[in-house]
Amino acid sequence: MFTKINFDFNEINKYFLTIIIFILSLLVLTSLLSLTGIDFVISFKLSILTLMNTVNSSMYGINEFDFKNLHYFTKYCLIFFMIVGRIELLTILLLFKKFLFKN
Repeated sequence: MFTKINFDFNEINKYFLTIIIFILSLLVLTSLLSLTGIDFVISFKLSILTLMNTVNSSMYGINEFDFKNLHYFTKYCLIFFMIVGRIELLTILLLFKKFLFKN
């Protein structure tokens, strides 16, 4: 029954590339937040919440994080990556499909 299922490896490669882009953007945002003086654990949690467009709360352990005292560069990075997370990386890949995946 399961041997008749055919997988299109091009589709698998596209989704794998989406996961790789998500991980890279997570690492870049975590690095940028860590370089601005934020603790690594807090910057990692904040990066995940920013890319997933989730609000911070006491459930994540950063409810006392103060956004008012952040530098403008840090705020712009958070805004940019929040937009990237909102657009969704798969949409960006579909837009650039012609250039990335030449068959």
